[in-house]
Amino acid sequence: MQVHKTTARIQASGELTITHLPFAPGTLVEVLVVRSERSAAEREQEWARLMQAVHALPHAQTIREEDIAVEIHRQTAIRQALTAVAQAGTFAAVDDACAWQRELRVDRAQPGRED
Repeated sequence: MQVHKTTARIQASGELTITHLPFAPGTLVEVLVVRSERSAAEREQEWARLMQAVHALPHAQTIREEDIAVEIHRQTAIRQALTAVAQAGTFAAVDDACAWQRELRVDRAQPGRED
């Protein structure tokens, strides 16, 4: 089961909008709305504690700010490209992604490799 957890705020109109979901357009999803019991300050404190623990890891000492900036830029470019592909409807005709991949990966005869 693929799960995506995020937070969102209910609008004054009572509506809720969730964006940047990691699912293909047309994917059927289940939605469960649960009131957050933690305040924004508590979530921020939890995030700060997590980041302190991450920064204390030995490998974190070798990561430079430039490396982080490059990775953020790369992730942004990938997200934009995937959004463009989704908006263009490139794979809209694919009903079953697994079956589509199996079909694409079927072994094909290779010239000169009859054995």
